[in-house]
Amino acid sequence: MALLAERVSEMDDPDDDFDDFAFSDLEAEIKTVSEVEATYLQTVSENSVRWQAWLAKNLAYLAQFEEWEPVADKTIVAAGYALKQAIREKAEAALNNAHDLWCVKAWIDGQSDPLINELDLVHNIRSDVVAHTMPRLARICEIDNHPYLDGHEPVDFDHEQWREVFSRSSWGRSVTKTKPPQDKKEMTEYDTSDIIWLPSDDIYAEEVRSIVDARLESLGNYQRRKMIDMLEDIVLSSPFHQFTLMHSQVKGVLKDRRSVHVKDLV
Repeated sequence: MALLAERVSEMDDPDDDFDDFAFSDLEAEIKTVSEVEATYLQTVSENSVRWQAWLAKNLAYLAQFEEWEPVADKTIVAAGYALKQAIREKAEAALNNAHDLWCVKAWIDGQSDPLINELDLVHNIRSDVVAHTMPRLARICEIDNHPYLDGHEPVDFDHEQWREVFSRSSWGRSVTKTKPPQDKKEMTEYDTSDIIWLPSDDIYAEEVRSIVDARLESLGNYQRRKMIDMLEDIVLSSPFHQFTLMHSQVKGVLKDRRSVHVKDLV
């Protein structure tokens, strides 16, 4: 039972450095994943700049239309409503696409917590989530489908600057969230109760092993849940999350992969 005691002691800290994990065995696979993500990151980064520039330009168009509207001939203004609606539709699509690309870029190269990379080596969740965004975002990353994205002035707005730009038009104000975000449900803490007391008698070996295996599975589930929560935190930190996102893809990807990787035990 000495081995059992050693395994139990290794589970005391769910956020340990995984010093005993054989990371070197995964080197070839990790390199392959890294190369794919590096190419994807370049594509996402380039298209993120394009979609943000296109969003800013359409917001400017809407503001200019509404400045012109009160002073123009009503017949001409009426003829312009189709244009206004088309600009709104393009702005909404750009908003959702800019948000999704921002999140994926942050997941790949802008992780706020080093634990994300560490846990990804063990559970491969971040890489899995990123991979599942590829088919969903392929269409918005194909420049041939969106030739109108080229040639616009790039922007580098922070949260407040985006909010100010959105406030210049009625549509922008209508999609700006006014209610403070609800607090996230607090994650259940990992069970760190002491189980060193478990019987060492051979006659109880099978039952004790069931407890230890369950403890190990609980640890893995805790880490996977924490990983998904950290990726969600990145989504919540997007400068576009303060606006209504009706067609965002990243939320759906996270929800889908959470159902695959995490067991929400009662």
